[in-house]
Amino acid sequence: MASSRRKGVDAQGSIDALPPYVHNGATNPNSTPKSQNAQVSISHQNLVKPALSSSSPPPVISFSIDVKDLLHAKDGSKRKPALYIAFAASHPVQANAVKRWLGDHVSVRHVYTDAEKAGWAEWCEEIDTKSGSIFFHDERPLYCDLKYFSRCLASAAGIACYNMSFERRHPGAYRCAISRLFPRGTAIFITERSILRYPEEALHMMRWFEKSSTGKVESWRMCLMPNAVEWILKRIQGCDSKNEERFVFPCLRLGFAITEHSYLGMIDVIHRLQMQLYNWNVRRRDGDPEQFVTQVPRYEQQGFILPLPNLPGYSSWADIEDSDLTEDMVKARDIILLEYFCAWAATKAGQYRKFLVLDDIRTNKTQNHSWHIKFWDPIQFKREIRY
Repeated sequence: MASSRRKGVDAQGSIDALPPYVHNGATNPNSTPKSQNAQVSISHQNLVKPALSSSSPPPVISFSIDVKDLLHAKDGSKRKPALYIAFAASHPVQANAVKRWLGDHVSVRHVYTDAEKAGWAEWCEEIDTKSGSIFFHDERPLYCDLKYFSRCLASAAGIACYNMSFERRHPGAYRCAISRLFPRGTAIFITERSILRYPEEALHMMRWFEKSSTGKVESWRMCLMPNAVEWILKRIQGCDSKNEERFVFPCLRLGFAITEHSYLGMIDVIHRLQMQLYNWNVRRRDGDPEQFVTQVPRYEQQGFILPLPNLPGYSSWADIEDSDLTEDMVKARDIILLEYFCAWAATKAGQYRKFLVLDDIRTNKTQNHSWHIKFWDPIQFKREIRY
């Protein structure tokens, strides 16, 4: 439990044993020069860098931002947020330097690490009553495997997440660049199964997305199956058919009229999102100043609907008759798309805040490396979320 932590001491030893550091290049740890804006970026490559050995002399590390600015402690009082360092097990020397740096304004007993057996669980208890921050290493982005991490991203407490990148300047001296992770916005994925089985609930999520994303094309994304409009139109044509036995899926539990109405509503939402994107692009061509300060990389294609590449093993539905459509076929397609979405979401930690999947059978326990994503049962989503 969090109460079991000894004051001033953690699993690595006393705070006095931590290596030295400097603020923004100043050797006086009490100096507080103005902070610098860190570039929002994260590397998900397997970078090859010389590791800091715990047996070597402790390094001198300077930080790109003042700790007071990071913790919003400009009023001079020692706030007590709960902090979590997610790379103490893999980079102990760097983690200890970060802990000492944070210790200027936060008691070390409020700093938790992944090197402690119960560190993550205790930190999660702390944020019930405190603000919180999590620090990730750019060589070890563990948020995909950090259990229940998506709950932190959705928390009303506004948990702040940061990426730390350590660059060697000269022997024994390093520069730590700090940037924001999971800043704002949302990306959602509605599975093909959910649209077939739960058309009303899928439409509810799409309308919620449309309302919430107004004017936020750079920070909201929706992922659907490839050629979603054509897919939905084909389902509408099927709803006009009187041969109900052609349909394998029990989407007809609502009746043809309700199902068709939901599919038509989806087409309307997609059309309005496309028009909003068109108007946004017109403003940019006319000299919208937002284009000069946007944090979205210029090589990234803009749009509310996430464009999908040709994914190996993904079977096209275009040539499949409804009478030949099986649940296993849809499940196999959803698995491929979901694996892509999980990997894509991991690379977009510097751009989006929350990642949601609408599905009734896939969960974090069935999908590996997906704890940065919240899986939402369609019926539960419609019951809990209003727009």
